[in-house]
Amino acid sequence: MHARSTIWTLGIALLLACASCPNGFAQDVVYLKKTNAPGESKRKGEIVNWVGDTISIKGKSGVKDFDTDQLIRFETAWHGGYEDGKRLLEEYRYDAAVDQFASALESEPRAWMQNIVDAKLVECFLAKDDFGNAARHFLRVIDDDPQSRFRHLAPLVWTSSKPNRQQLQKAEVWLESREPMIAMLGASWMLADQSNKKAKQKMERLTRDFDPVVASLAKAQVWRLDSVAPDAKRLELRIELVRSMPKEVRCGAWYLIAEAQSKSKQEDEAIVNFMRIPINDPQQGGLAAAALYQTAWLLKNTNREQQSQSLRNELKEKFGGTVWAN
Repeated sequence: MHARSTIWTLGIALLLACASCPNGFAQDVVYLKKTNAPGESKRKGEIVNWVGDTISIKGKSGVKDFDTDQLIRFETAWHGGYEDGKRLLEEYRYDAAVDQFASALESEPRAWMQNIVDAKLVECFLAKDDFGNAARHFLRVIDDDPQSRFRHLAPLVWTSSKPNRQQLQKAEVWLESREPMIAMLGASWMLADQSNKKAKQKMERLTRDFDPVVASLAKAQVWRLDSVAPDAKRLELRIELVRSMPKEVRCGAWYLIAEAQSKSKQEDEAIVNFMRIPINDPQQGGLAAAALYQTAWLLKNTNREQQSQSLRNELKEKFGGTVWAN
């Protein structure tokens, strides 16, 4: 009788715990900046949506929306292997991280959390130079949230890497999309062939998009069409433009700036701008690897072999699965 009573008591306690948490999840906690005072405020409830710059929290008085500029941090229940995946990603163990994030994705019913997991998978595949799978998970995010805060992870082409034939076939379909980020992805992959007028026209139209993230990325992508390196005056104007872009989308533009500086024998300036990427945007994976490679090459060619070797070691440790590390 005592054992049955204990089991019954535990069962009731579990039911009560689940009933008090929406959909059986532990209560979410969101920390927000106070509007007219220093410090932070804490809200408990359920995060029911997170689209673009708005996070929606369901509390006792109903659902309330907050601008993500107010968000400091949040606490929630992580499902599947998400936390293990984050740890493995930080350890540069990308294959193992992919397995954990895939497990998390299967067990995670919340759409806003699925977007976070998909974004982590994009990071993993970018670090492996796997544009196909990076694009697959990126498109899942954009399909659910076209104004996603993860748009900066778009697997655009910035280096000499070229998509394969199967990827180019997909890019032709994306090019026709009415969603700017998807159309840009298609145009970017197709611009590997600089004679592709359709991709060029699409990218030039996107430079006039009302969304500063889209317009900034497109303006930098158009620089890939340069037949000759920009002169000093044009390069300076481009640097000013990059500094005016949203910070999260500058890395590709800095890569092209640094590449032009390298061709113009401005080695030290190129080194500084290449290194902005692995320092400020390591989540960009293949692009960060390319920047490390280019910097190591410039250091070697300017008789700084010890620094060059240090960067080559870092490249192999962090991005050993990319073409740049081989």
